[in-house]
Amino acid sequence: MSPRARVTLTGAVDSRTGAVIDVRRGRGPRVLFLPHSADCDECRAYAAALDARNEEIGEWGGRTSIVLGAAADAAADAFPARMQVLRDVTSTAGAMPAAVIIADEWGEVQFSIEAVADHALPDMTEVVEWVRFISIHCPECEQPEGEWRSVG
Repeated sequence: MSPRARVTLTGAVDSRTGAVIDVRRGRGPRVLFLPHSADCDECRAYAAALDARNEEIGEWGGRTSIVLGAAADAAADAFPARMQVLRDVTSTAGAMPAAVIIADEWGEVQFSIEAVADHALPDMTEVVEWVRFISIHCPECEQPEGEWRSVG
């Protein structure tokens, strides 16, 4: 997925509640982690690292979700309990290998990567920095706005 693409994951179902979720609804940046398998130790470790930084991501208004394929019914239990785990029932966002997508609240993708080898996904510092940047970024002028200009 290239930058400036739109996240179109509208057929996602929350694995724990069964609620249909549109990831483009709500305020703030959205971090989506698409593990290639719920059985993968590296993917579960990445999700745990993301969960460990979830509070910091939330301080910048960010939200995180793990997105599994349509067939992963029981897989939510493989991931941290406080993480939102979605099933992509329409398989529109499916990624193989694992991927990270970071989008603004309007669904505009600001960063995305597929881990081609060795689960080479961005470290958590980079994920938090993207969320921070999106939070202070003015979409009209493409610059940090307000008092946030001094953050840096």
